[in-house]
Amino acid sequence: MSYPEDFARAGGWSAADVSVRLNNSAWRGFLSYLKSNGVDTVIRYYASSARPKTITREDAKFLSKEGFGILPVFQDSSRNIANFRWEAGIANAKSSTEFAKRIGHEPDSRGYE
Repeated sequence: MSYPEDFARAGGWSAADVSVRLNNSAWRGFLSYLKSNGVDTVIRYYASSARPKTITREDAKFLSKEGFGILPVFQDSSRNIANFRWEAGIANAKSSTEFAKRIGHEPDSRGYE
């Protein structure tokens, strides 16, 4: 199913979960379509892999320049029950913070990361 059909059935959305890199002009039509349908935030992923869903510094800059907010989601190794331990949570928090810094997402004015 194409994205116009998806959005036609889903009125009132202001964010879109996107699993591809949007950091080139080939995606301008798609981004224009999102904007014209009220989407102002793109959901992208912090992860240790180089999968297309993982946001890059270039992707973040491009989306910001195009006027989109970015809602990052940390998703890395979450399919195994062993990953839901205290120690894994601490390691994931550190990993996501480092990833955010690498792509240019800095702490807000209150010091939160």
